[in-house]
Amino acid sequence: MIAPHGGKLVQRVIDAEKKDVSGLETMNISVELQRDLKNIGTGVFSPLDGFMCYNEVESVLKEGRLPNGTPWTIPILLPVNGNTVKEGSDILLDNTAVMHVEDIFSLNIKEAAHSVYGTDSLEHPGVKRFLSLPDTFVGGKIQLLKSDREPFSQFNLEPKETRVLFRERKWKTVAGFQTRNPPHTGHENLQKTVLGLVDGIFINPLIGKKKPGDFKDSVILHAYKTMIDN
Repeated sequence: MIAPHGGKLVQRVIDAEKKDVSGLETMNISVELQRDLKNIGTGVFSPLDGFMCYNEVESVLKEGRLPNGTPWTIPILLPVNGNTVKEGSDILLDNTAVMHVEDIFSLNIKEAAHSVYGTDSLEHPGVKRFLSLPDTFVGGKIQLLKSDREPFSQFNLEPKETRVLFRERKWKTVAGFQTRNPPHTGHENLQKTVLGLVDGIFINPLIGKKKPGDFKDSVILHAYKTMIDN
Protein backbone atom coordinates (compact mmCIF):
# COMPACT_ATOMS: atom_id res chain seq x y z
CA MET A 1 0.00 0.00 0.00
CA ILE A 2 1.41 3.38 -0.99
CA ALA A 3 1.71 6.19 1.54
CA PRO A 4 -1.03 8.84 1.68
CA HIS A 5 -0.54 11.86 -0.56
CA GLY A 6 2.07 14.07 1.04
CA GLY A 7 3.24 11.30 3.34
CA LYS A 8 0.63 11.53 6.10
CA LEU A 9 -3.06 10.76 6.49
CA VAL A 10 -4.65 13.75 8.22
CA GLN A 11 -7.27 13.24 10.93
CA ARG A 12 -8.84 16.45 12.24
CA VAL A 13 -12.08 15.06 13.70
CA ILE A 14 -12.54 15.61 17.44
CA ASP A 15 -15.22 14.87 20.02
CA ALA A 16 -17.60 17.82 19.90
CA GLU A 17 -18.60 17.29 23.54
CA LYS A 18 -15.01 17.85 24.65
CA LYS A 19 -14.59 21.13 22.76
CA ASP A 20 -15.91 24.32 24.34
CA VAL A 21 -17.15 26.52 21.52
CA SER A 22 -19.15 28.96 23.64
CA GLY A 23 -18.35 32.57 22.88
CA LEU A 24 -16.74 31.87 19.50
CA GLU A 25 -17.72 34.01 16.56
CA THR A 26 -19.81 31.97 14.13
CA MET A 27 -19.27 32.14 10.40
CA ASN A 28 -21.81 30.66 8.01
CA ILE A 29 -20.41 28.92 4.96
CA SER A 30 -21.80 27.43 1.75
CA VAL A 31 -22.61 23.77 1.17
CA GLU A 32 -19.51 23.46 -1.03
CA LEU A 33 -17.29 24.82 1.75
CA GLN A 34 -18.90 22.41 4.20
CA ARG A 35 -17.80 19.60 1.88
CA ASP A 36 -14.28 21.03 1.84
CA LEU A 37 -14.35 21.05 5.64
CA LYS A 38 -15.26 17.37 5.75
CA ASN A 39 -12.63 16.52 3.15
CA ILE A 40 -9.95 18.27 5.21
CA GLY A 41 -11.07 16.84 8.53
CA THR A 42 -11.34 13.24 7.39
CA GLY A 43 -8.12 13.20 5.38
CA VAL A 44 -9.53 13.23 1.85
CA PHE A 45 -7.44 16.36 1.25
CA SER A 46 -4.31 15.01 2.99
CA PRO A 47 -1.84 16.46 3.72
CA LEU A 48 -3.91 19.65 4.21
CA ASP A 49 -4.95 20.24 7.82
CA GLY A 50 -6.91 23.42 7.17
CA PHE A 51 -7.83 26.06 4.63
CA MET A 52 -4.76 27.37 2.84
CA CYS A 53 -2.79 30.40 4.01
CA TYR A 54 -1.30 32.88 1.55
CA ASN A 55 2.11 31.20 1.26
CA GLU A 56 0.42 27.89 0.39
CA VAL A 57 -1.92 29.49 -2.14
CA GLU A 58 0.95 31.38 -3.77
CA SER A 59 2.97 28.18 -4.10
CA VAL A 60 0.02 26.27 -5.57
CA LEU A 61 -0.74 29.01 -8.12
CA LYS A 62 2.87 29.52 -9.20
CA GLU A 63 4.35 26.04 -8.87
CA GLY A 64 1.42 23.62 -8.75
CA ARG A 65 2.81 22.38 -5.45
CA LEU A 66 2.51 23.00 -1.73
CA PRO A 67 5.48 24.79 -0.11
CA ASN A 68 6.98 21.41 0.89
CA GLY A 69 6.97 20.25 -2.73
CA THR A 70 3.86 18.04 -2.61
CA PRO A 71 1.96 18.27 -5.93
CA TRP A 72 -1.25 20.31 -5.55
CA THR A 73 -2.88 22.36 -8.29
CA ILE A 74 -6.11 23.90 -6.94
CA PRO A 75 -6.13 26.15 -3.84
CA ILE A 76 -8.54 25.21 -1.05
CA LEU A 77 -9.87 28.60 0.01
CA LEU A 78 -12.15 30.00 2.70
CA PRO A 79 -13.52 33.35 1.48
CA VAL A 80 -14.80 35.96 3.91
CA ASN A 81 -17.18 38.76 3.11
CA GLY A 82 -18.01 41.31 5.78
CA ASN A 83 -16.80 39.17 8.69
CA THR A 84 -14.81 40.61 11.59
CA VAL A 85 -12.42 37.71 12.08
CA LYS A 86 -8.95 38.49 13.43
CA GLU A 87 -5.64 36.70 13.07
CA GLY A 88 -4.94 34.51 16.07
CA SER A 89 -8.60 34.01 16.91
CA ASP A 90 -10.73 30.86 16.78
CA ILE A 91 -14.00 30.89 14.85
CA LEU A 92 -16.87 28.42 14.57
CA LEU A 93 -17.71 27.40 11.02
CA ASP A 94 -21.43 26.58 10.78
CA ASN A 95 -21.33 24.62 14.06
CA THR A 96 -19.36 22.02 12.10
CA ALA A 97 -15.73 22.92 12.79
CA VAL A 98 -13.46 25.23 14.76
CA MET A 99 -10.81 27.08 12.81
CA HIS A 100 -7.76 28.85 14.18
CA VAL A 101 -7.25 31.92 11.99
CA GLU A 102 -3.56 32.00 11.06
CA ASP A 103 -3.73 34.31 8.06
CA ILE A 104 -6.03 36.88 6.44
CA PHE A 105 -5.09 37.79 2.90
CA SER A 106 -6.28 39.07 -0.48
CA LEU A 107 -5.93 37.61 -3.97
CA ASN A 108 -6.31 38.83 -7.51
CA ILE A 109 -9.19 36.49 -8.28
CA LYS A 110 -8.94 36.80 -12.07
CA GLU A 111 -5.23 36.00 -12.07
CA ALA A 112 -5.79 33.09 -9.66
CA ALA A 113 -8.53 31.62 -11.88
CA HIS A 114 -6.32 31.87 -14.96
CA SER A 115 -3.42 30.24 -13.11
CA VAL A 116 -5.56 27.27 -12.08
CA TYR A 117 -7.62 26.72 -15.23
CA GLY A 118 -5.49 28.24 -17.97
CA THR A 119 -8.31 30.59 -19.01
CA ASP A 120 -10.37 33.45 -17.62
CA SER A 121 -13.42 32.69 -19.76
CA LEU A 122 -16.71 32.69 -17.88
CA GLU A 123 -17.74 29.72 -20.02
CA HIS A 124 -15.53 27.61 -17.75
CA PRO A 125 -17.51 26.66 -14.60
CA GLY A 126 -14.40 26.75 -12.42
CA VAL A 127 -13.51 30.24 -13.57
CA LYS A 128 -17.09 31.37 -13.11
CA ARG A 129 -17.05 30.09 -9.52
CA PHE A 130 -13.68 31.73 -8.80
CA LEU A 131 -14.79 35.11 -10.13
CA SER A 132 -17.85 35.03 -7.88
CA LEU A 133 -15.66 34.94 -4.77
CA PRO A 134 -14.72 37.98 -2.68
CA ASP A 135 -11.04 38.91 -2.75
CA THR A 136 -10.37 38.29 0.96
CA PHE A 137 -9.68 34.89 2.50
CA VAL A 138 -8.71 33.32 5.81
CA GLY A 139 -6.39 30.39 6.29
CA GLY A 140 -5.68 28.13 9.23
CA LYS A 141 -6.01 24.66 10.74
CA ILE A 142 -9.45 23.24 11.45
CA GLN A 143 -10.93 20.81 13.94
CA LEU A 144 -14.00 19.00 12.64
CA LEU A 145 -16.63 18.65 15.35
CA LYS A 146 -18.84 16.22 13.47
CA SER A 147 -18.58 14.17 10.33
CA ASP A 148 -21.92 12.78 9.20
CA ARG A 149 -22.10 10.12 6.52
CA GLU A 150 -24.92 11.59 4.54
CA PRO A 151 -25.79 11.31 1.79
CA PHE A 152 -25.41 7.59 1.00
CA SER A 153 -23.90 6.70 4.37
CA GLN A 154 -23.52 3.03 3.45
CA PHE A 155 -20.97 3.92 0.78
CA ASN A 156 -19.32 6.92 2.43
CA LEU A 157 -16.01 5.65 3.82
CA GLU A 158 -13.24 7.84 5.20
CA PRO A 159 -9.69 7.29 3.89
CA LYS A 160 -8.60 5.54 7.09
CA GLU A 161 -11.52 3.12 6.68
CA THR A 162 -10.75 2.31 3.06
CA ARG A 163 -7.21 1.41 4.10
CA VAL A 164 -8.54 -0.93 6.77
CA LEU A 165 -10.81 -2.52 4.18
CA PHE A 166 -7.91 -3.02 1.79
CA ARG A 167 -5.88 -4.71 4.53
CA GLU A 168 -8.78 -6.97 5.51
CA ARG A 169 -9.10 -8.08 1.90
CA LYS A 170 -5.31 -8.51 1.69
CA TRP A 171 -5.09 -6.09 -1.22
CA LYS A 172 -1.48 -5.02 -1.66
CA THR A 173 -2.01 -3.26 -4.98
CA VAL A 174 -5.11 -1.15 -5.62
CA ALA A 175 -6.16 0.80 -8.72
CA GLY A 176 -8.45 3.81 -8.33
CA PHE A 177 -11.28 4.51 -10.77
CA GLN A 178 -13.00 7.88 -10.45
CA THR A 179 -16.24 8.40 -12.30
CA ARG A 180 -19.06 10.90 -12.59
CA ASN A 181 -21.44 8.72 -14.61
CA PRO A 182 -22.85 5.15 -14.50
CA PRO A 183 -20.61 2.38 -15.85
CA HIS A 184 -20.76 1.57 -19.54
CA THR A 185 -19.13 -1.17 -21.58
CA GLY A 186 -15.86 0.72 -21.97
CA HIS A 187 -15.60 1.24 -18.21
CA GLU A 188 -16.39 -2.41 -17.52
CA ASN A 189 -13.81 -3.69 -20.01
CA LEU A 190 -11.16 -1.36 -18.62
CA GLN A 191 -11.86 -2.42 -15.05
CA LYS A 192 -11.74 -6.13 -15.96
CA THR A 193 -8.41 -5.60 -17.71
CA VAL A 194 -6.92 -3.76 -14.73
CA LEU A 195 -8.13 -6.49 -12.35
CA GLY A 196 -5.67 -8.78 -14.11
CA LEU A 197 -2.84 -6.51 -12.97
CA VAL A 198 -3.81 -5.50 -9.40
CA ASP A 199 -5.49 -7.07 -6.37
CA GLY A 200 -8.52 -4.77 -6.34
CA ILE A 201 -10.20 -1.67 -7.74
CA PHE A 202 -11.39 1.25 -5.64
CA ILE A 203 -14.36 2.80 -7.47
CA ASN A 204 -14.90 6.40 -6.41
CA PRO A 205 -18.04 7.99 -7.90
CA LEU A 206 -18.19 11.78 -7.68
CA ILE A 207 -21.07 12.79 -5.44
CA GLY A 208 -22.56 16.28 -5.41
CA LYS A 209 -22.32 19.08 -7.93
CA LYS A 210 -21.38 17.92 -11.42
CA LYS A 211 -21.92 19.00 -15.01
CA PRO A 212 -25.42 19.91 -16.24
CA GLY A 213 -27.11 16.86 -17.69
CA ASP A 214 -25.11 14.33 -15.65
CA PHE A 215 -26.90 11.41 -14.02
CA LYS A 216 -28.20 11.70 -10.47
CA ASP A 217 -25.94 10.41 -7.70
CA SER A 218 -28.44 7.71 -6.69
CA VAL A 219 -28.54 6.35 -10.25
CA ILE A 220 -24.74 6.18 -10.50
CA LEU A 221 -24.39 4.35 -7.20
CA HIS A 222 -27.24 1.94 -7.97
CA ALA A 223 -25.69 1.11 -11.36
CA TYR A 224 -22.33 0.27 -9.80
CA LYS A 225 -23.93 -1.76 -7.03
CA THR A 226 -25.89 -3.73 -9.62
CA MET A 227 -22.77 -4.37 -11.69
CA ILE A 228 -20.76 -5.53 -8.67
CA ASP A 229 -23.56 -7.73 -7.30
CA ASN A 230 -23.86 -9.44 -10.63
